[in-house]
Amino acid sequence: MNPLLWLVNCTDIQSALLADYLRDRGFDLRHLNKTAVYGPPPKNMPLPGACLIFGSQNSEPLIHRMRSWGFDAPLLFLYQYGGTRDCISVLEAGADECVHMPISHFAFLARLHALLRRASVASWLAPDSVEQPRDNSHSHLSRRLAAEEKQAAFAALPQVTPQ
Repeated sequence: MNPLLWLVNCTDIQSALLADYLRDRGFDLRHLNKTAVYGPPPKNMPLPGACLIFGSQNSEPLIHRMRSWGFDAPLLFLYQYGGTRDCISVLEAGADECVHMPISHFAFLARLHALLRRASVASWLAPDSVEQPRDNSHSHLSRRLAAEEKQAAFAALPQVTPQ
């Protein structure tokens, strides 16, 4: 089962392209406009594995409102304009991650998978509902991580000293 993502305030072309990219990667997406989130919690809609909020000015009340529902799934805030202060303010409002757009699709997908893994460890999701990353053995980071894991496994082996 692929994780469900809520997309909030997904209006511009770049966020629509990102939504298409996520859908192509097997994510189940539901779009919510900003005004729908200010009302009562959506009925008859399953809770998502994560929520992506496409930023605008003053998104803190939106995040506060979602948290007031008891919504404890991870919130990923994506913004194009603004700076570090805007990112800090949404993190303090309750967002779990803040990403400045544009970002490469690979970097975004890696951050999204990390957020979903943290969520499953925190028991917000059943562990089997988090899609495991596809084989990215071609990437430099994956090769480096695999080499570090191999070194750690080798270092954990008991050392035999000749007598």
